[in-house]
Amino acid sequence: MTTKTSNQSPSESTKVSKAIVESARELAEIRAEMRKLDARKAELTRTLEEAFGKDSEAKTSEFTKLTHNNLEVASLNWVTREEIDKKELAKSYPEAYEACRYGNKYSVVKL
Repeated sequence: MTTKTSNQSPSESTKVSKAIVESARELAEIRAEMRKLDARKAELTRTLEEAFGKDSEAKTSEFTKLTHNNLEVASLNWVTREEIDKKELAKSYPEAYEACRYGNKYSVVKL
């Protein structure tokens, strides 16, 4: 996983040690493993939600607890979180939307 830097100015690129290269390689491996784990997590969650009899559209379920040998294995709780419809706010109240809007600068390490 290397990128040529021949046309970049010195302020855009710097030479690094083998330890940094190893850190980048390890980070790439961890990210790949996390994608696999996220996929497995979603699969297991779907399996449990099916056992609960979850209806995502109606926001209901047949059961709230799963038990095995009289021991609770998992529970399903419904949580309500208030959110703001940003598109509707921008459409109906553009001044308020603009007054509350802000930028959020952050860094991203790309490999």
